[in-house]
Amino acid sequence: MTFLLVSALLLAVQNIIVRVVFQPSPVFGRVLGGWLSPSPVNSLLFLQLRALLTFGVMLVVLPRLYPPVLREAIALARESALLWRVFACGSAFFLTAALLYFAIAQLPAGIAIALLFVHPVLTVLLAWILWGDRPTRARVLAMVLVCCGLVFTIPNRGVALPTGTVWGAIAALVAGGSVALYTIGAQRCLQRVRPIPFSLIVVATILVWSSLSLLWVPEAIAHLNSKVWVAGLLSAAVTCGGQICLNAGIYRVGAPTAALIGAVEPGLTALLAWWIVRETLPPQQAIGIGLVAIGVVALSLNRQADRSVAFESKEN
Repeated sequence: MTFLLVSALLLAVQNIIVRVVFQPSPVFGRVLGGWLSPSPVNSLLFLQLRALLTFGVMLVVLPRLYPPVLREAIALARESALLWRVFACGSAFFLTAALLYFAIAQLPAGIAIALLFVHPVLTVLLAWILWGDRPTRARVLAMVLVCCGLVFTIPNRGVALPTGTVWGAIAALVAGGSVALYTIGAQRCLQRVRPIPFSLIVVATILVWSSLSLLWVPEAIAHLNSKVWVAGLLSAAVTCGGQICLNAGIYRVGAPTAALIGAVEPGLTALLAWWIVRETLPPQQAIGIGLVAIGVVALSLNRQADRSVAFESKEN
């Protein structure tokens, strides 16, 4: 569980870094950031930079933490079916990160992350569709609570919204769908692959996809400057730690408990955004973030209770 708590903290810090890169922000009282304009191309550009630096950091650090990491990653090439599943997880994570970066550039960080947390609801629906795991009444009520929280987090309801805000909200919601796919896939893959080699392949997949995407707009590289590189390196270090802790947590306690601990991320992001960049939220949006967190916790606890009952039934 410690791994998951550290992961939630690091990923919340990562969200603040992304916000500063795309929007000028008073970081501890000093205005910094806004080095890249908020656009899909620049979101991909910063994602590529982060993936490149994260992959480099991992190649240096991971063999010290887990010496067989490269051997196990290469050995996956002999199990093509499993390798494709890991690649699919990496692809889902790439889509999540690209959309989330764009959303954070357009919306307050806490709101973007709260909208992202539609993924526990989608995970339940996918489990029902794919595996026939019909949701219980308690689980449906928790899903309704999450959806109510999402409605509360929609900025400036009842008035005309800027185009960027609308697209940012849509991007965050679609990213939530990608997270649901990643979570389900990762839980299956981590039954056969260690978390550290899995993390390395996921980051490599993100690097490949972001690089291929930018082949269509090579002029985007000109937007990079020394400040963006520094932010990218800091983001890479935080991401590396957060990703390893997340996958280690899923490996140790499973996806349901990981989702339970991860429920603190929207609130933690909003709290860090208030502390670091003085980003405030209207009361109804803060309430929405709280409802989302409570709903996600309720979903996770319900899944754990169902698994305990199923295990006891097998024992008897």
